[in-house]
Amino acid sequence: MTATTANARLTATVARRRPPRLVAAIALVALAVNSVLIQTVAADNEALKQGVRGAVLMVVLVALLARNVYVPQWLTGLLLASMSLLVLRQNPDQLSIVFALILALLLCLLPERTVLKYAAVAAVAALGLIFLLLWTGATVNQEIVLEKAGRIIRERQAYGTKGVPFFFNIVAGACMLSLLYAYRYWSRQRFALTLGAVLALSYQLFRTTDARGGFLTVLLFAGLLVIVPRVRIPIVYASVPVVLVGATPILAYLTGYEVNRVLSNRPVFYRMFLEDREWFDFVLSTPVKATAYPVDNSYIHLAVGGGLVMLAVFLALFWRAIYRLMERRLYGEVAFLIAAATYCASESLIVRIELVWIVYVWYLLLRHGTAIGRPSFEVGSPVQRARGRRADATATDMWL
Repeated sequence: MTATTANARLTATVARRRPPRLVAAIALVALAVNSVLIQTVAADNEALKQGVRGAVLMVVLVALLARNVYVPQWLTGLLLASMSLLVLRQNPDQLSIVFALILALLLCLLPERTVLKYAAVAAVAALGLIFLLLWTGATVNQEIVLEKAGRIIRERQAYGTKGVPFFFNIVAGACMLSLLYAYRYWSRQRFALTLGAVLALSYQLFRTTDARGGFLTVLLFAGLLVIVPRVRIPIVYASVPVVLVGATPILAYLTGYEVNRVLSNRPVFYRMFLEDREWFDFVLSTPVKATAYPVDNSYIHLAVGGGLVMLAVFLALFWRAIYRLMERRLYGEVAFLIAAATYCASESLIVRIELVWIVYVWYLLLRHGTAIGRPSFEVGSPVQRARGRRADATATDMWL
């Protein structure tokens, strides 16, 4: 073997092992920008939506194949099952799940700080793009007025987007990811400044949008950043989505008028949707977006759009991820997952992969709920694992 050949092989090996930072950054930013465009200047442009999705998916797959990434058998089987149901049931929700898992798999190749930084930048860029479109006149801030018996009961501004819920989903993602990055990697002073800016921004936008769910989620996340490091009960945190799943049929069938009014008639729609489904819809899955009324619950969406198996996988990954994050003292990520899981109970978000913070949720579940992307010390000897946990705790000790 000549020296030139040996150097070429070494270069190729190093390239395969190098984290695909550029691919990950492009993928997240492309999804963030696309999410805004299809809700503003290119509303209902299905070709743009699917075109960007397809392009990002192809780039991510090429990056994974070029690095010969190992995929566990269970994940391979899950992806193949989802793709089969996508074809057999004509169910686009399965494509969203496949996309989320494959993109999360790519992100697992990167350092944790890099992934969080890219996600936060992409989420803030999406929010900035909304205001840029308003400033340039490409969109108009519409005011939505709801009246009842000739009396105004609600006034909301959509900031040039198709709807207030989407806009505040973007706001919540940008606020939570920025705050999480400041909590993990910045000083106390910079974190305090970030917290103040996030709370001020979210409150001001809440006043003009009346988006209660998103605003309360930001407040919940900020509160959990204080609570979780001091109340270390992983079983309580890991049980959050399980409790929310169990509460869904109770809300659907046992709530009265006042609860329905407070929850914007969501329980009524839950009951209608569940009664319209057959048993095989929960086994083989069926498209959720085809319904004529909103189904604002991610767990119903995942149970029907992905199937009960997919819901069980999500809950299992969440449970394991919370325990591993608590063991590594990554309390910020625990708070983020709890806040996201709570918000998902009132909005159909978990398969909205255009939202960068939803991609980050799947990334956390895959990285910490499985052995994929785990540091080598976590699969080493007990001494190695103890050393690794001490090293992980360095970044969070300052908050305790």
